[in-house]
Amino acid sequence: MKYKFFCLILLVAITGCAAESADSRIAPAGTHLINISPGRDLWNTTGRKNPELLFDKSIADGNKTDQEYFMNNDFAKPMVFFISLGDSCYDKLAIDYFHGHGASNWTITVYDSNRVQKGEYKITGGSNKWDLLQGDLSSISSPIRFIRFQSADPSSDVREIRIYGNGVAKCSPIVPVVAAKSFPDPGISFQGGSSIGGKDVTYMKLQSGLPLYGSFRSPSNVFNWVHDFKAPIDQQAFEIDKYGDFDKNTLSFHKSMGTPVMLYINGANVKTVPGLKTADDYNAMTQTNVFKDIPPGSDSTAYEPWTKSHGRLWKVMAHLWGSNRNDVLPDSYKIYGASHPNLAAGQDKIKVFEIGNEDDKTWFGLTGYHSPTVLLQKLKAAWDAIKTTDPNAKVYLGALLSADTVQWKALYFLNYWLYPGQPFPADGFCFNQYISNRYGGQSHHTDADAVSPEQFQVTERITSYRNFRDRYFPGKGLRWTEIGYAVGNSDYNVKSVPGIPDTIVAANFMVRTLERAAVVPNGLEVVYNYFHTSDGSGVFGSMYMVREQFDPTTYAYSGSHRMPIWWWYATRMNVLHDYKGWSTMVKNGDSTGITVTRYDHKTNPALQVYYVCRGTYDGSVSKNYPVNVGKATKATLVTLTVGKEEGSRTELPVKGGVVVVPLVNEAPQYIITSQP
Repeated sequence: MKYKFFCLILLVAITGCAAESADSRIAPAGTHLINISPGRDLWNTTGRKNPELLFDKSIADGNKTDQEYFMNNDFAKPMVFFISLGDSCYDKLAIDYFHGHGASNWTITVYDSNRVQKGEYKITGGSNKWDLLQGDLSSISSPIRFIRFQSADPSSDVREIRIYGNGVAKCSPIVPVVAAKSFPDPGISFQGGSSIGGKDVTYMKLQSGLPLYGSFRSPSNVFNWVHDFKAPIDQQAFEIDKYGDFDKNTLSFHKSMGTPVMLYINGANVKTVPGLKTADDYNAMTQTNVFKDIPPGSDSTAYEPWTKSHGRLWKVMAHLWGSNRNDVLPDSYKIYGASHPNLAAGQDKIKVFEIGNEDDKTWFGLTGYHSPTVLLQKLKAAWDAIKTTDPNAKVYLGALLSADTVQWKALYFLNYWLYPGQPFPADGFCFNQYISNRYGGQSHHTDADAVSPEQFQVTERITSYRNFRDRYFPGKGLRWTEIGYAVGNSDYNVKSVPGIPDTIVAANFMVRTLERAAVVPNGLEVVYNYFHTSDGSGVFGSMYMVREQFDPTTYAYSGSHRMPIWWWYATRMNVLHDYKGWSTMVKNGDSTGITVTRYDHKTNPALQVYYVCRGTYDGSVSKNYPVNVGKATKATLVTLTVGKEEGSRTELPVKGGVVVVPLVNEAPQYIITSQP
């Protein structure tokens, strides 16, 4: 099999004398080999996955152990990445590089600590030997800190690169070391949900008067454009809520329930049309591109095109649904609402504006590789529009596929590079992460199946995401915006467990996911279940809390059937609504045993709730399991039951600070306890 690949390796030591060996190169006079740490110094601004592989092993010495894995996906064209030379600047710079057999060329650009370009050099491929790029570099007077590598076609050309230099000055770190910031406990808002439209709000309120969800994420394309053939794209008007069920029903309902809403625009993102530069993106009837993000033919890696329509749209939404009642739109903004003419400023219906959704999905689109620069410019245009309208509004970077720390790190560096001294334009980050046994749970695959949250190591993953956030973006929020389990024919379907309906298995897994995530302190603010109603797709179509029903004759909506997961969420809300959102691990049974966690009451230290569940995935049970409940004298066992919003409740005797749970299986159970 023929592989196209590129590997960059910076070795730390030089030994041996064999001709053309990777260990035979000698540092130029007055220099030493610069140790590059891939986790700290490589800034892969094309968002390529697994950049650490670029520093793995010496391809120049014929080691090809990583080729097959490394080339599961093609490289970006062009591929661009930066290397920062640690926290120092260097003179007498030299780059030693090994040519492969390929014919592709590389451009190397060097910069000083102020990001000022000091030189640009070309290296050509195909010679299958080592060369030293020294003469031109050594004549540069300014010390160098950054090196940019770019190739239009990163094939099997340069296979290994070493950088030499003489350190002459210390620089301030790109990522300053600061203490992690503490977040307020999210409380029951940790239990989130999402939906399109508003006809199901009846099934978002419990008999107790509580909401089904503590937080709500709403994707909805709520604006329709009035297309004036003579008007440019940045002077089009907005028609709000044309179908009348989003603002009037969904937003108004959640405001009345006190449920914070996060909004993103369904469809209006760049994952479908990455660059918006081809004729296919242009609609001759409306003289706009399909998704109305930027003017047709404009450069999606530049900031200004995103202000033309994308920024204006977010400004309108912040004006209407933010909290600034004193905001006044410029005369160039025109809004009307035929079905729902509430156009007052500062209606305070949206707490968080999420910019985009899965914008990293289509890496190879109509216009080529989708650069993180596009995400940054799109985000910044929305940030500027929203914050100038409502400074108190929260702006989150739209969900990426999985918690893509490589992409987040690239965005950090690009903001540092393009907007020096300016804060990163987001109050938090979102990620969509489904759970299966293929490709980290995210990519669709016909033979994929769901695995349990314990098998997927949800707790460990959330811990690592939190730690990454604390390092690069301290104080920024973190939200898991899509997670769900399917039944039937899906890439995320649960497998059959003897004696348990698949819908019960899926409901158990969803609540177990919440509990495995909640045990990470200072981690996630909220986990949003996907989806309240079916989104109609084959892969995700069975991930619903309620199944809509329609009159067979008139096709009129006649109500919804509540699935087991609805009852599970209702019970969890009724049990935990007055308790803290983050729990404490008492016993970690992982995927083979029993896990016990504890929830503390927000205000009353005498009240606690214990979560108990087996983390297995085979129908296993444990009988008469003892749980230490401390000083509690009263205990009530809550078992999740279809048809009972409060769950099935049984008083348990407390003896010596211990209660015995008669049967612990793979369904979550809660023990409500109280002290004298």
